[in-house]
Amino acid sequence: MVDNAKWQLRWRSLGFVDQWADPQNSIWTEPLVSACANGSTSPDRVLYTGVNWTYTTAAEWVPQLTAVSRTSRPVSGRQRDRFDDDAARARNKICGKPSGSSTREQVTAPFVDEAIATVAAKYPTLVRVAPPFYAPNCDVFLPDSPHYAAGKAAAVSKVFSDYYVNH
Repeated sequence: MVDNAKWQLRWRSLGFVDQWADPQNSIWTEPLVSACANGSTSPDRVLYTGVNWTYTTAAEWVPQLTAVSRTSRPVSGRQRDRFDDDAARARNKICGKPSGSSTREQVTAPFVDEAIATVAAKYPTLVRVAPPFYAPNCDVFLPDSPHYAAGKAAAVSKVFSDYYVNH
């Protein structure tokens, strides 16, 4: 949905916010997916989605998000970071069994949004908050899971591309 020459991704499965916050962590050496045609080593912006299922307060998130922004900054002469609180979710409600251990990962806790807002307010020239993104419905998820069902990732990708094509 976005021209391959104009985006890239650096990721790791189970790449948690504390790993991205550490400039010495090997997560920063993960290969780029779809490296940009121009400026691949100095992107003009970074979109960061934070993950950690053990933090339970904004106070735990704020130093990590601050460090992520500082860690990613030296590799770029870009605009501001954009922090997204989570991947697209279904109106921030649980799809499936509310008591399921993995279904809670479909919902962004209010303290995560609070931490993102705190970091953005503290560093307004460096960080901005992405709008919340919502999956079209619960059908995009595997049953009782935060993972997308086969063939449903495109519907979620469209949610993001519809926004970022203009921002």
